[in-house]
Amino acid sequence: MKNESLRQLWSDRITEWKSSGLTASAWSIQNDLNVHTLKYWIQKFNKEKLSVPKTNWVTLESPKEKDKCSTSPVYIKIHIGKALIEVPTAVSSETLRCIFESLDR
Repeated sequence: MKNESLRQLWSDRITEWKSSGLTASAWSIQNDLNVHTLKYWIQKFNKEKLSVPKTNWVTLESPKEKDKCSTSPVYIKIHIGKALIEVPTAVSSETLRCIFESLDR
């Protein structure tokens, strides 16, 4: 069985187990599976969920011609962990609000 097929099989089994209302041991016995294998896959999926940060994308509109500065733009730099976000100071307050709301999620 291919890796992705195996992952889907265990994902489906975990969903069935959760909806059954049974303990992991009882469900495993009822389905002729090893409870330790079920717990292994539960732990594996839980670790993957924790290790993959959710990405929230923000759509930004470029400034209109009248809003552009004739000199080099000045940026506000926002550091979050290893990430650096540079926002032009000429950005609208609405766009800046959207950025901060996205960071707060």
